[in-house]
Amino acid sequence: MNKLQLLFITGLLTTACFAQSSNQVTIGTTRLLYSNVLQEKRNIYLYSPAAQTVNQNTRYPLIIVFDAETLFELLVSTSRFMCYSSEIPQMPEAVIVGIPNTDRNRDMPMPSALDGLGEKNFSQFVSDELLPFLTKHFPLNGHTIIIGHSQGGLFVSYLLARKPLIFPWILSFDVPINIDPKTDALKNNIARLLKENSKTKYVSIENAFGWGTDWSRFMPKGNNALQVILSGETHESIPGKGMYDGLKFLFQDFAPVKKDLSLLQLKKHYETISLSYGYHYQIPLRILLGSASRNLMEHRKKEVLELTQYAETIYGTMHEIDILKNNAATIALHDSSLADYYLGLRKPSADEVLQYIGIWKGSQSRVQPSSGEIQFQTKEEPITIEISINNSVPTLFRVDPPWARGKRIEQEVFSVSKNGELIFGYKNMGSGVIVSTAKINKNGNLAGSTQLKGYIVPEDMPEKDRSFMDWIKRTPQTFELIKQ
Repeated sequence: MNKLQLLFITGLLTTACFAQSSNQVTIGTTRLLYSNVLQEKRNIYLYSPAAQTVNQNTRYPLIIVFDAETLFELLVSTSRFMCYSSEIPQMPEAVIVGIPNTDRNRDMPMPSALDGLGEKNFSQFVSDELLPFLTKHFPLNGHTIIIGHSQGGLFVSYLLARKPLIFPWILSFDVPINIDPKTDALKNNIARLLKENSKTKYVSIENAFGWGTDWSRFMPKGNNALQVILSGETHESIPGKGMYDGLKFLFQDFAPVKKDLSLLQLKKHYETISLSYGYHYQIPLRILLGSASRNLMEHRKKEVLELTQYAETIYGTMHEIDILKNNAATIALHDSSLADYYLGLRKPSADEVLQYIGIWKGSQSRVQPSSGEIQFQTKEEPITIEISINNSVPTLFRVDPPWARGKRIEQEVFSVSKNGELIFGYKNMGSGVIVSTAKINKNGNLAGSTQLKGYIVPEDMPEKDRSFMDWIKRTPQTFELIKQ
């Protein structure tokens, strides 16, 4: 018995133990379908998005996972974590379908028996029987992602090669595609599809098996394919760690880069996503509400009302939208955003920044509050800026900032005041802008302070949090940077 056969048998034994110990799917529901192609009843596991976001105007991608006895709940929990654990969802809500096995070796044969009658019939069941059933019962947008482990990884790779228009995105775990010459034709077909169609994506998470060194030999270079080799795992454990990594790569550009974009900016982002993926994607409800909340903190009345009215049109009336609309209505028409003022400052000329050119390095710390005020912990934070002139255009970068280690981030705010004071900063990940002002002191160092500007503390924020944010707003961080 070879290593591959032993691992497959071990996997089947693990599945059998799972089935004996629990017959209940704790996430989602089950449905029994009769397959005319397979001449048997097939049990499927079903999960659909939260009820409040399911409506006639919204369509969802479909994710199908094989070996559902062990992978369905892992996929659902990973998807829910990526959709709901942060303010900006990392992937879209999706209808998730799991297909448990009845005869795994018949439906998903070993590499040496590739392209046999078993997987042809199973692929016909999935595409000609299961998909029409799901399309009839769920609001799908046509975008289908399929996931498989080991033999299942080989089967989803096979589905991509046979039906790339139906199954364009693949996530495979430890696919045994490099152990038999009979898989070379399959590898060639997958590589050709990835080269010819930018809307096709393929992820291979590997440990014991996978593409190995064949990846660089077959796969074209590009951003629609990823090979990840996970050390410290086993053939059986690799999906536990790889599910998040795989979905994160497939949907790497789904989330907007900022939390407070306007409706126009969000529409443009998701129009670009739809064009890139080849399927229509609506702005998620959480994105609309989150952006409206952030804009509310900057007193952007127009943006809040546009976002909430659009959310109501797409997703219907709900309590969260009403609260945001009511809060926006209290903003005076003459209120303006301090964040807009700083983001709109005139960029400096080359002559204005001559005295500041170079790399400046030091640290900044929060000024301690006055006696009697609430005490908050402060800490030193390293700060490095780089100012240069390229083709007569001045630029200012934050180097190795805490939120982007190892990177140079060009500052969105960059200006020089009439009295020669350097002004620089960036859009806060939440609301407002982080603005620094500085001048060269008598020691030849760049000295100044940093403060949060244009952030309005919400009235409904808990008192402890309000006290902290009020303190953050009124107590700047001071710094003194030495020219390198």
